[in-house]
Amino acid sequence: MILRLDEIFVSGGSAQVLRQTVLDMLLTLPGMVGAWIGRPDDHGRMRAENWAGVDFGSLLASDGYAVSINQKATSNGPVGRAWRSNDIQIVNDWAADEAVTPWRAMGAELGWRAAAAVPLRNQNKHNSVLALYAATPSYFSSPLLQAVITQMASSLGLAIAEREKNAALSRVQLLYQALFKGSEALMSARTEAGALRGICRRLVQSGLFVAASIGQPDKLGFLRYDLATAGVGSKPASALVQHVDAVGPALLLGVRAWRTRRLVLTNDYTNDPTLLPWRHYFKDDNWQASAA
Repeated sequence: MILRLDEIFVSGGSAQVLRQTVLDMLLTLPGMVGAWIGRPDDHGRMRAENWAGVDFGSLLASDGYAVSINQKATSNGPVGRAWRSNDIQIVNDWAADEAVTPWRAMGAELGWRAAAAVPLRNQNKHNSVLALYAATPSYFSSPLLQAVITQMASSLGLAIAEREKNAALSRVQLLYQALFKGSEALMSARTEAGALRGICRRLVQSGLFVAASIGQPDKLGFLRYDLATAGVGSKPASALVQHVDAVGPALLLGVRAWRTRRLVLTNDYTNDPTLLPWRHYFKDDNWQASAA
């Protein structure tokens, strides 16, 4: 198993593919019934990125399996403790451990009898957690097994970080190429509207974005994305209207960017409470992240 994992760590493929391949391999071990890898969102709730096991997809997407890293009842399980301690955490008896009370019933239905969680590190820092579940009590109690899991998690964390770094560099290169082509569109366009539409199209064609829109405040001070738009979600973009002097926590990213004259972004649009009034627009087109 270790040799196979080492081969996977040095092979090609994206971070997403790497995580899924490792989880699928772990589920081939006798007694293992589930595994997932996740990281906290901007509000401290763990979000699964990959998973393996029967019914795990629907479970992790439900509100019933809320796991957080903050000091609350949903942060005292192995995942929350692993995040805060930056060390492996074990549950030897799922049926009796008080720390897993919020999830005991659903875990029992899925056959969980023991659990382990370990941070995935990159140069002594961690940004995600690997959670494992077994059908036998005290499955992870062996110090040797814990050491193997910890070492595997360390190697996996480094491999994921390297792939994410390479992916980020590729995105930057694609963005520069799109912007260069966008400047060509500006020079060749006959009208301002045509130039702006060309820029939006270039950004979408780069493959980095599913949609791009350009807007400005109207005479009454309402920010509207009506100058140009391209990609999936033209209708939602046109529906994003708010006064630039609006008061309250619910503010469009464009309004915040207009006020601060700085880049504003969110990596979890559908779960950001400050964007709640517009959430349904983005769920319809499966938008997850946005910047203005």
